[in-house]
Amino acid sequence: MTRDPIGFEGGINQYSYVRNNPIRYYDPTGLYGKDVHYDFTKLMALRAGCCEDGAEAIANADQNVDVDRNAWNGGVTKEGIKNRADWHFPSTERINYLRSIAYNTFSAIAAGDYLHVLQDSFSHEGFDPELGHGYPTFNDPDNVNNDIDKANLMLMVSYRFLQDFCQKNRYGR
Repeated sequence: MTRDPIGFEGGINQYSYVRNNPIRYYDPTGLYGKDVHYDFTKLMALRAGCCEDGAEAIANADQNVDVDRNAWNGGVTKEGIKNRADWHFPSTERINYLRSIAYNTFSAIAAGDYLHVLQDSFSHEGFDPELGHGYPTFNDPDNVNNDIDKANLMLMVSYRFLQDFCQKNRYGR
């Protein structure tokens, strides 16, 4: 029944973090749910040929962008808006930059960072990093059921990256 713990940094709709249903859903940290950034990523990595440890490491890194990368730090300051833009509302240049780091290092953390911004680029398309998720539609853009075609395209692009990434490095079986 409480408002978003991260306040207006998650958007002006203080209940979107629980799909506007605070009686049925809860999220004590106010961070994005793990259904895409962890669950789907791990399943796709396993299916793409990653070993169990590699799939787990990549999925953890993808989910941990929200927890460990200062992705929400800075509030409504210029620094905070830049952090949100970099990690949740990324430009094409940012996506390509993180992809090149993943391929140059073959690090699970770098792969997770890339997948996080890639995945958010689909769900957050058209939203403003200054206003967050609540604008312009007040729908939860992170809920894959809100746009099945966009979610399927995001999953396909993520899967193709994981196939290539896992086959080219030590994370493969």
